[in-house]
Amino acid sequence: MNSTTSLRSFVLWALGFQLNIALRFCFFQLSAMSHQLKKYPMPIREWSVDDRPREKLLKYGEHTLSNAELLAIMIRKGAPEKRSVEIGRQ
Repeated sequence: MNSTTSLRSFVLWALGFQLNIALRFCFFQLSAMSHQLKKYPMPIREWSVDDRPREKLLKYGEHTLSNAELLAIMIRKGAPEKRSVEIGRQ
């Protein structure tokens, strides 16, 4: 085994090691984000304007809303772990 082959082997090992660390870090970040999303869903104010129940009502009329969306408008606020639309579905 000459020095070029051993250097190439070392470089490939180091790249693989760095990739392994990077993948573990990404997996850790994704699992933390998914846990946070389950705990705190995206608030309705961060939805696109066309998907928000109140704006949908004003733009398209009440016939386009589901019962859960109509109830969400009446409820006005959700809980930290549930949006008003999810409360309306229940």
